[in-house]
Amino acid sequence: MKDPPLENGPRTFNSPRAWGEPTEDSDIDLYVVTRDDFVPANYEERMQTHLKVSALLREINKSIPIGLMVHTKPMHQAFVRLDSMFARAVMTRGEVLYERKASTSRQSTP
Repeated sequence: MKDPPLENGPRTFNSPRAWGEPTEDSDIDLYVVTRDDFVPANYEERMQTHLKVSALLREINKSIPIGLMVHTKPMHQAFVRLDSMFARAVMTRGEVLYERKASTSRQSTP
């Protein structure tokens, strides 16, 4: 499988499936950080970023409702710096479902 365009996440948040007793009507709330290194300049750019991730989840979303929050790397950094109750809950109580390993530099051999 091709490496998804994600930096960190998805991470579940504020979801009965993550924090409580899920029912068959429960959705999954996902917080996703992409590898993109920009802050969207407008609504259209923000939606393009969101749609890129949403497309990856289309098949899963057919059987389980998904609430999706997508941030680029700089948006994520601002979200964490904000240190709101919501940001703290997502970062401390959310369950990490996927995390990209730090890249290692490769040295070429002569």
